[in-house]
Amino acid sequence: MGGMKSMTKPLAAAVATAALLFSTTGCVSDYSGATYTQAEARAQQTVYRGTLTAIEPVVIEGNEGTVGAVAGGVMGGALGSAVGGGSGNTIATVAGALAGAAAGAFAERNVTKQQAYALEVTMPDGRVMSVTQTLGNDTFTVGQNVKVLVGSNGTTRVRPE
Repeated sequence: MGGMKSMTKPLAAAVATAALLFSTTGCVSDYSGATYTQAEARAQQTVYRGTLTAIEPVVIEGNEGTVGAVAGGVMGGALGSAVGGGSGNTIATVAGALAGAAAGAFAERNVTKQQAYALEVTMPDGRVMSVTQTLGNDTFTVGQNVKVLVGSNGTTRVRPE
């Protein structure tokens, strides 16, 4: 019975930390053409019109923030503290925290990775632009007329005409 009690706190910490780690999926940035930051709202944009000439699938790398590493470290440390006693327990706790931090950072990077598209647009004057973004609710087909919107901060997006 004593073994069950000693596992209760680390298990509770591990479950709470796992919930925190998996809740970070809501922190993924939206790179669709229809999503604007607060600073971009009501800001002037230059609009170019063109024809979509290519759509190439790409991947936007995930975030390498601290949330995954910290959450994984806490969870790994909590699980490691349930192993052994004395100096062995300390070593297991530290090893668990280090391994958990590495695993948490890896998990965060993979959870926040996004499928996107490089949209190649040919302008009427022959210039070619490529903009990488997620599609959101927009649909695109090669040959479609599109708008390329360029904000004063350099943010560029492609929207259906």
